[in-house]
Amino acid sequence: MTACRWWKNGGARSCCFWMLTIPTGRYKTRSMNIDTRKTMLDQALLLFAKRGYEGVGVQEIVAATGVTKPTLYYHFKSKQGLLSTLLDERLSPVLVHLEEQEPSGDIEPDLTRCAATLFAYAASNPEMYRLFLALMFASPESPQHEIAAVHAERQFRAIERIFVRAVEAGTVEDDAALLAATFQGALHNYITLFLLGHVGLDEGAARGAAHRFVHGIGSPDSGNE
Repeated sequence: MTACRWWKNGGARSCCFWMLTIPTGRYKTRSMNIDTRKTMLDQALLLFAKRGYEGVGVQEIVAATGVTKPTLYYHFKSKQGLLSTLLDERLSPVLVHLEEQEPSGDIEPDLTRCAATLFAYAASNPEMYRLFLALMFASPESPQHEIAAVHAERQFRAIERIFVRAVEAGTVEDDAALLAATFQGALHNYITLFLLGHVGLDEGAARGAAHRFVHGIGSPDSGNE
């Protein structure tokens, strides 16, 4: 890389050119570390989603990635650290999206938007959501459940805000927390059916889920209108 420096020489300006040497090895190593880290996360996700967190060992992850155990420990400290990073980096973005949605107090459109957000994420990231559901139903005393519970709580609180706002607006008269937990469970059932290949998760499914929750099973399904 060529650089130039100007200075005054009497009344004139002079310029001196010289070559800068960029330590490309350092940047190449950094890029390789980023690629290795991503590959480990990718392989761990596939293995955890397929066989469960407890059914996969560190040796299997590093073998699938083509690295050594010290490399995994360098990036993530432990298998639990790897799982925590996986959820923080790949599940948190959709939770942030939910948290940023400001409820209007009009319950059905708000629930439809919430359902559409989660359905779109699950449809695009089926392995991640399969793992998330499995972790949520792991033993409450297990470390993997504790890691997932933080994210499940964030999801619940985002949904609860919809019902709190509806109660404040007078469009709903019930316990907001109970309604939120019930709707969260209903969405997870829809996503489970999708993961088993029984239903799709398009916008019509989101509208239908919200409509049935608000109006009951005896009303026409707005998702098919």
